[in-house]
Amino acid sequence: MNSKHRPDRQWYARMIQETLDDDFVVGPAFDAKAKEDAPAEQPLTVAFGLLVKLSRRAKRLSVEELAEKLSVEAHELQRIEHEPEYRARPRTISKVATFFDLPVGEVMKLAGAAVSNDASFNTNALKFAAHSDDMAALTREEQEALKSFVRYLRDKE
Repeated sequence: MNSKHRPDRQWYARMIQETLDDDFVVGPAFDAKAKEDAPAEQPLTVAFGLLVKLSRRAKRLSVEELAEKLSVEAHELQRIEHEPEYRARPRTISKVATFFDLPVGEVMKLAGAAVSNDASFNTNALKFAAHSDDMAALTREEQEALKSFVRYLRDKE
């Protein structure tokens, strides 16, 4: 392309379409392998994994079904649900939040992708994480804990 000519609208539209599935991160570089250097805040990531698992179960979805709906790898969702030290990609966190109709910023904090200095947020996340996470159908207590925590997250927005 000649430096004297600006690209036309079609070129911009084509470039946008070609990069729709690419990951874009604003801020410091995100390194998924940096857990040895800077581990995710495990109590919060435990709550994030539990939130994903209980929300998925409430919708009666398997890990594979949710992964397909989010256009992410099932293996990544399994790691989110079962490995508190795993740091999910911001794109995946955003897709999870959007799918379950949760505020993206609050879910980013919960997943360890953003910092939370809010003691109330941390306390509520820890209370939520203390609930059972077995693979059976959601108990009334789990349903109430999930509803209560989702309500809290939405009110934070």
